[in-house]
Parts: sequence; structure tokens; C-alpha cells
Amino acid sequence: MLDTGAHITEPMTMVTDYLLTGLCVVLAVELLRRAGPSKRSSIVLWVASFLVAAVAALAGGTAHGFKLYLGENHAIIWTVTVYSIGLTAILMLLAGIRSANRPTTSDPARRSTGHKWLKAGLVVSAAGVLIQRIGIGFHEHFNHNDIYHLVQIVGIYFFYRGALCLHDLTGES
Repeated sequence: MLDTGAHITEPMTMVTDYLLTGLCVVLAVELLRRAGPSKRSSIVLWVASFLVAAVAALAGGTAHGFKLYLGENHAIIWTVTVYSIGLTAILMLLAGIRSANRPTTSDPARRSTGHKWLKAGLVVSAAGVLIQRIGIGFHEHFNHNDIYHLVQIVGIYFFYRGALCLHDLTGES
């Protein structure tokens, strides 16, 4: 029988984290699909960064949502979250530098567009971190973490678009 006194501790944070998880997995798979058999190092870095970001968001959502159920395991899940966030940042930085400095597209306009997407992703991601650090929230059930996750979803998508443009990968499905 289900304990009616137990509940999800931060439902919106869990949901927004899981949305971020899903997006990161979908974008990683799409990049692999679009890249075809020749996977350049920058594409591999982007795919790895999206997959590690998915792990971070999945672990974070689990830590936020199921804190009461995890007991001693909460600290382990949270450690996975924190280290995955750090590794994501490193991988995205490497992927962005590699893509910006060694794009495979020969079209200058496409290269310029790709750089703009990467810059927008960086600006949006920095804004998300600022929102989270300042603690901007609308409600106790829609707090700074939730807003950060939603902003980061946009930032991640912008990085994806930059990778598409810089590597002659089409934006259409």
C-alpha cells in the first residue's frame, strides 16, 4: 500500500529537470543521426555534452523530487548531479571552441549564423545561471531552479543549432 503521507518534495523542479533530460537526449540522438557515419570530434563532443547534461538533469530531478525516498542515497545522487554539471560545462566549452575554430561548413554566411547561435546559447545559459544564483522565483512551487531549467532548455537548443550550422548539418528533420 502506498504511504499517503509521502510525497514528491519539489515536483516542478523534478518536472523541469526531466524535461531538460529529454531534450538533451533527443538533441544528442539527432546530432548523431544528422552527422551520419563520419563523426567529427566536435560532433562527438557535442553529443557527449548533451548526454552528460541529460545525466545531470536526470540525477538533479531525482534528487529534488525524491529526497524523502532516497535517504542516505540522496548525497550520492546529488554528487552525481554536481559532477555531471561540471563535466557538461567542460564538454560544451570544448565543443564550442572546436566548432567555432574548425567548422566543417565552407559557407561564410552559415558559419556566421552558427557563431551567432553559439553566442546566444552562451548568453542565455549565463542568464539562467544568474537567475538561479540570485534566486529569482515566482512562487515556492515555481522557484529559481525551475526558471533556470526552462532558460537552460533554450540555451541548450541554441547550442544545438550552432552545431548544426557550423557542421553542414541541416536544421530540418
